[in-house]
Amino acid sequence: MWALVKDILGFMFDGLGKTIWLEAPKQNALLTILHGWIKAATRSRAGIPFDKFQSVILKLCHAFISIPSDLLDRLPAFQRPLYESVFRAADEAFVAGRVAASTKKREAQYANWCACVRPLGVGPLLQETPFHHRVRCLTGFGSLTRSGYFGKGKQVQSRTVSTAITAIGKTFALAHGINPTKTPGSDKLLPRLQEMLTGWGKQDPVTTKKLPVEVNIPELLVREGLCQTAAQQAKAIGDHTLVAWYYLLCNGEYITKEYGAIDTQTEQFKAKDVMFFRHNAQGCLYQVPRRANDAEIMTANCATLKLNNQKNGWKGVCINHEHNGDDTFCAVCALGRLYCHTLCKGGGMETLLSTYWEGKTRQDVTDKDIRDSLKWAAAYLKYLPKRGIPIDLVDTHSFKLAGHVRLPYRGIPTHRSRRWAAGVARRSKNIFGSSWCAIPRACQRQ
Repeated sequence: MWALVKDILGFMFDGLGKTIWLEAPKQNALLTILHGWIKAATRSRAGIPFDKFQSVILKLCHAFISIPSDLLDRLPAFQRPLYESVFRAADEAFVAGRVAASTKKREAQYANWCACVRPLGVGPLLQETPFHHRVRCLTGFGSLTRSGYFGKGKQVQSRTVSTAITAIGKTFALAHGINPTKTPGSDKLLPRLQEMLTGWGKQDPVTTKKLPVEVNIPELLVREGLCQTAAQQAKAIGDHTLVAWYYLLCNGEYITKEYGAIDTQTEQFKAKDVMFFRHNAQGCLYQVPRRANDAEIMTANCATLKLNNQKNGWKGVCINHEHNGDDTFCAVCALGRLYCHTLCKGGGMETLLSTYWEGKTRQDVTDKDIRDSLKWAAAYLKYLPKRGIPIDLVDTHSFKLAGHVRLPYRGIPTHRSRRWAAGVARRSKNIFGSSWCAIPRACQRQ
């Protein structure tokens, strides 16, 4: 009599499901480690050693990734290890290619979709559903999403409905290779869905664009942070706004979200991503050692920020900024203050630049901190009566917008400023092993 489940070399071969799994005790041991990490994260801010984290993640990949054994059965024994490794590598690349935020949204939208079609007696994947029933279910799901039924009960915009329909369509495509929300042989939505979204788009309110701010706002926040009675939070906010204004940074690159960590592809800058440079007696540029004293770092002639994640097809590029001649309101000095504070308080190279310490308490600068400080500074400087800029239109993206607005007045083409904001120059040269993007003095504060 044949056994449907067999333990061979520590792996459970399931003949019915045609999968290979690590044995249950080893799976439970790995899950116990993960549960311990989650509990430790709720009690303290201590991190996980990278080597241990990488080791456990690799074990998880080998433990829970199933391989279709019917394909492997067709191979001779000497070729099976090769195909097993390439299948695992492909699965790992698939997991790495998914954005955590997009995956969570897709899972949430699919759960809403299942709740929508379950009372109708329709299969969630719509595989055997007639076309007119399929369209009716999809339009009904869109209407429920539009009314806020799956959210806070408030009507949402057509873009939100389009995102929800696209999310469930991607789920269908990943499940059985066919996306029933799209016209066969095309990337366009079904005509009924597209016309429905177009009609709602005409009813949506006009999108309100955020407006740029002048450098006087970051300078005011830096000045407030340098007061003797100012808390460390005010100092960190001032330095971060100055760095964001000069380096044209995006929101998630230099601050954390108020609730939870950022789960998109945007990677925050860490202490190891900052490099300082000085000129020696011969006028040659050299890199300041990472563990140099504060005086040497604070007198750097320029500083770079390294973008670890890929943007616009580039990865590992460095944005360089020179000292503008002001020892207080300079982005290089602001980076130096943040860097020295991190190392002085015991932080390492993996510590986020948004981290600061109030006494012995470790905290992070959040988007709410930046937004509140930015609006306060705009109101203090009377942006509405003097510049005609409403306070509501000033937000965290105003720093990046300011650079795009100012650079053309300095004679810098718009397409080059956009590439600077993405960490890429049109003409980049290889220096210190990375692509180098230098922001010239023409766009710096005079």
